[in-house]
Amino acid sequence: MHSFFRIVFALAAGVIVGLLSVSSFVDAKNLAKQLIDQTVVISGTVANDPKIQEKEVVFVIDHISYNYSTEKQKSQVYVKMPSTSIDFEKFDTVTLSGKAQAGFGSYDLYF
Repeated sequence: MHSFFRIVFALAAGVIVGLLSVSSFVDAKNLAKQLIDQTVVISGTVANDPKIQEKEVVFVIDHISYNYSTEKQKSQVYVKMPSTSIDFEKFDTVTLSGKAQAGFGSYDLYF
């Protein structure tokens, strides 16, 4: 009988943790939608090696915070900007300002 209650407790705990995780994901998506077509400041970590394509640098930022907030969001932003002399790599922390556009695929925003 004890093992039955342990299984039920474990399943209930799993459902609760899953719901909390999904809730934070949905909150991040909703926040990103509110920022579309606005000029925002984003800070985050470069998630991949930046690529230079036709005089532009393309990369992804994750662990995002918006407008100088200290709260990190479970979001990814796809960034395309003019190629510059600034050299940065994967895992660098960057802060960018620009007009947020609707994301595509798994990206919440496009910058």
